[in-house]
Amino acid sequence: MNLKSKSSVITICVTVSIVAVVTIYFLSKKKALNPEKLDGMTKVTYVASKKFKELPDSEKSKYLSKAKISRNNINQLSQEQKKAFFINSLKFQNALIKKRMKKFYGMSHSEQERFLKAEAARIKKIRAMAKHNKQHKKKPVPSPEDIKLRMQCYLETIDAQTRAQMEEYRKRLKEKLES
Repeated sequence: MNLKSKSSVITICVTVSIVAVVTIYFLSKKKALNPEKLDGMTKVTYVASKKFKELPDSEKSKYLSKAKISRNNINQLSQEQKKAFFINSLKFQNALIKKRMKKFYGMSHSEQERFLKAEAARIKKIRAMAKHNKQHKKKPVPSPEDIKLRMQCYLETIDAQTRAQMEEYRKRLKEKLES
């Protein structure tokens, strides 16, 4: 074999190796399903799945931000699936809670009061609309077991400082709702 032939063989081998490595990299990169192409039950069962749990956090976050998940669909999951759903999604919900608490407690006291007043007005409006529409559409209510499970997952996944901030926030919001 002459030098030109050896050089060609080496070039082909290197090219094939590079193509193989790039192909393996892109095939092994885990991507979430597109939630916009899924029905409601498939969305929630996917979040509760081992496949979803194994996704990179960036993919989980993208999926959860696009998926419009219905409480009614969550209520149809088995107890085991619900627990997996909450565990797989709470990390991202908790990040949003933490961000909101940081923003809220970064405000002056007067800004916090204005925010709470506006939030209470928004909630009262939603409650009034729900009461008015009650005869048309029944909103699914989580069972006591579901509430206990969700709270257990919540307490296990969020830090003590954020929990304390949330409790104080809820207490102050409740006062605004009752006034």
